[in-house]
Amino acid sequence: MDHALRVARRASRVNEVPVGAVIVRNGRVVCAMHNLVRRFQTPLAHAEILVILMAQKRLNTPYLDDCLLYVTLQPCPMCAHAIALARLKRVYFGAYALKKCGIVPETVGGVCEHQCSQLLDHFFCEKRWI
Repeated sequence: MDHALRVARRASRVNEVPVGAVIVRNGRVVCAMHNLVRRFQTPLAHAEILVILMAQKRLNTPYLDDCLLYVTLQPCPMCAHAIALARLKRVYFGAYALKKCGIVPETVGGVCEHQCSQLLDHFFCEKRWI
């Protein structure tokens, strides 16, 4: 967590929200990142997302099931889902996230449902993933 804190302090110095994330595998740091939301002008550039992408590239795998994540702030729902999809073994976080995102867009489902489902079914049947 000390490493994540150092990375978070760097974020603060460049006017980013001071969140740092570090991925560790077999006791060794794979990579570390901080938030880059302002720099990249996207709300998707959270430290957790960036460090997962970097680790996947460095380890040449989509799955990080033998890795640990240390992050200075409790992951938001977006990051928590990305963590789950990347199959990280365990997450250690520092501060609890007290501010919750209150903006929820209206969603409409079932648009061209049949065509969308067929496309996906065909793809996965061809790959034999289902």
